[in-house]
Amino acid sequence: MSPKGTLLDILVPIYGEFGLAEKAIDRVKAAAEPLTPDKYRIIAIDNGTPTWISKETHEEIAPQKMAEPVRDLLRANHDAFFRVDDNVGYPQAVNQCAERGISPLILILTSDVFLEPGAIHAMVSALDEPSIGAVGPKLLFPTDMESPHGPGGTIQHAGLAFDVRGKPYHIFIGWSADNPRANVRRDMAAVTGACFMTRRSLWQQIGGYDPRYGLGTFEDIDYCFAVRSLGKLVLFEPKAVGFHLVSGARLQGANSNGFNLPLNETIFRGKWAHMLSWDEWRYL
Repeated sequence: MSPKGTLLDILVPIYGEFGLAEKAIDRVKAAAEPLTPDKYRIIAIDNGTPTWISKETHEEIAPQKMAEPVRDLLRANHDAFFRVDDNVGYPQAVNQCAERGISPLILILTSDVFLEPGAIHAMVSALDEPSIGAVGPKLLFPTDMESPHGPGGTIQHAGLAFDVRGKPYHIFIGWSADNPRANVRRDMAAVTGACFMTRRSLWQQIGGYDPRYGLGTFEDIDYCFAVRSLGKLVLFEPKAVGFHLVSGARLQGANSNGFNLPLNETIFRGKWAHMLSWDEWRYL
């Protein structure tokens, strides 16, 4: 459990991408300032990473060995690291992390998101407003590593909207990071689960992520719709900035079979058809 007096639990699910996770965790301190480390706790899970074969030496590498730098980093800061032997799916991994905390705020931080200084504090400040139930940052494609999804330094996430067919998508993807239209603080239908902050009270009321989404996808949009169904807003906060590699676990060789998008979309539509609406016109 998080120590008494902490404000924020930072949940970091990992499946093989320990090098990325180490980088993401290392940037938390600057991203949280002026919050001091005693006000937050990082809780990381190794979600059943299997023994891997090194591409260079062809030797077997045990997951415990791969995890050592992350485990040592967290231990030094009195944070938490635990492992499950079998991959329980991304939604369940996040849920298990959340169960180990007690802080009133929760930040989900996937291991391929690298936050800029002040980003966490900007999201905490946004939640000072009682009407806000969840808040997501502006995420850019990295400039120091190549993402297959967009050019470095351009926008990866500025909120999620729905097109006329009811399909969710990232607005302003690939746009310039400083484009004025992409830097408006606004309520959205949803924000990405790659990184967002919410209230533990809401998380518990909703029941966390729906485990029916299996390995993942749509659980984040599902959660945002649940927040909105309870009368709270989902906010895009451009003052909070980070970089998102996108699909970091898959780029590291995990989940090579991909995700069951058609099934998960069917689950989502079955739950939230009554709240689906065309809203992309608000931003175009």
